Amino acid sequence: TGEYGAGVIGPVLDRVAALAGRELRLLTVRNDFFGGNTAVAGLLTGQDILAAVQSDTEPAGVYLIPDVALSGDRFLDEMSLADLNASTDVPVVAAAATVGGLLGAAA
Repeated sequence: TGEYGAGVIGPVLDRVAALAGRELRLLTVRNDFFGGNTAVAGLLTGQDILAAVQSDTEPAGVYLIPDVALSGDRFLDEMSLADLNASTDVPVVAAAATVGGLLGAAA
């Protein structure tokens, strides 16, 4: 998620993980596309998500991203979710940007 989302999700992540019945870890994506001055998930780009996934030192089995980062199947930089997935070794899945969406995707 973006930096602002991390501030909201971080404090409740253990509880969400317990409800989902699996280990969850938060990966914060820095928005370099807009110069690092934008911290909302809705303005994340495919290239910034790709950079975060590729530099993750504890790769996950799947990466969940907030659906608000997409317009249809594309990010603001015109990268599609399919393009992003083709560039990673681990699936990247869009989930509704709600606790319910996170729980549903993580279960």
